[in-house]
Order: sequence, then C-alpha cells, then structure tokens
Amino acid sequence: MKTAKSIAYIAVAAVIITVCSWLTVPFAVPFTMQTFAVFAVLMILGGKTGTAAIGLYVALGLLGVPVFSGFSGGFSHVIGPTGGYIVGFLLTGLLYTLLEKAISGKRTVYTVLTLTGGLILCYIAGTVWFVAVYGSRGESVGFL
Repeated sequence: MKTAKSIAYIAVAAVIITVCSWLTVPFAVPFTMQTFAVFAVLMILGGKTGTAAIGLYVALGLLGVPVFSGFSGGFSHVIGPTGGYIVGFLLTGLLYTLLEKAISGKRTVYTVLTLTGGLILCYIAGTVWFVAVYGSRGESVGFL
C-alpha cells in the first residue's frame, strides 16, 4: 500500500509543478512559480519521493506533454536555452536527497540553506546552459 500511496503523491506533485510552471512572468528567461513548487515538493515529500516527482515532470516534458512554461514540452525545449534550468531542478532534488539525513530533525535554517544551495546549483546549470546554447548559435551573450 505504501508504494501505491507514494506513486499517487509523485503524480500529484508533478501536476503541482506543472501548474506552477504555467504561472509565468515573461522575460528572456521566463520567471515561473515552478521553483517554488520544486522546493515545496521536496520539503513535503522528502528527497527521494520529491526527486521522483521532479523526474516525472521532466520525463513528461521530454515526451512532449506541455508541462513546461508557456504550455510547452518536447525534447527541443529541454535542449533549448532554458533547458539547463529544468535539469537544475533535478540537481536541486539530488542535492536535497543527499543532504536530507544531515538536515533531518534540525532547525528550519538547515533546510533553507540546503534549498538555497539547490537554487544556486540550478541557476549555475541554467545560466551556463543558456550562455552555451546562445554561444553555439553564434549569438553574443554576456553576464553584464
């Protein structure tokens, strides 16, 4: 029974991440609520189950289901300029899973620090990916 319950949680969490990804503020790199959803899913479900939900979300997007921002999906979206941020969500989940035992039962500040580290990791992956994709297209992109 525990497995069926976990599968249901993973599915619902992937839907929550999807809905939050559709709440978008247009910009060069869209700002969405999906980062908030990723953090909430990890805090509520824990590292392993939360990361599985993030993985399901990414897998659905790879298959072409319009789960990403702007109701988009597909492999081309993941290898596009913002794909590094999507990969960064998985990295955030993996970091949270690795550090979950260390922060278990500790103060909230440790959880916040772990998620902040995950956010930094996500932004590094996303920004490097973004610059690499535009650079490969011959377009000039800088950090300033």
